[in-house]
Amino acid sequence: MSGIDATLNLGFNSVLINRYRKEKILDQEGNWIQGAGKDSIADHRDDEKVFGKDPVILSLSLGQRRRFLIKYKGTIEKHAGKRFEFSLGGGDLLLMAGKTNEHYTHGIPKELKLQPTEDRYNLTFRKIIK
Repeated sequence: MSGIDATLNLGFNSVLINRYRKEKILDQEGNWIQGAGKDSIADHRDDEKVFGKDPVILSLSLGQRRRFLIKYKGTIEKHAGKRFEFSLGGGDLLLMAGKTNEHYTHGIPKELKLQPTEDRYNLTFRKIIK
């Protein structure tokens, strides 16, 4: 990622890795509790103070494709209900910047009918402000 970071001059100094497992994880009674399409990230904003105002986030998706949702949660009426959906995996890059975290939430929803073929990994690069 140093090539992308150097080209864009974003100054990333941290990376978070999320794993979405291919296998179903069962409890002692045989109930599906995690893994496969149950691994998810709830809708959220990356608005923690350590990321500064209007953070830039670069996301690299590897492995299994999953749905990525961006939903408008701001107060501008003409944008109410606006949403975007992407299928991310296999080396896809997603860059979020500007007012994205102020006006939108994003997440990876559960996909209970997903037939996973491999694990999915997502690497999220950010700059932490001290």
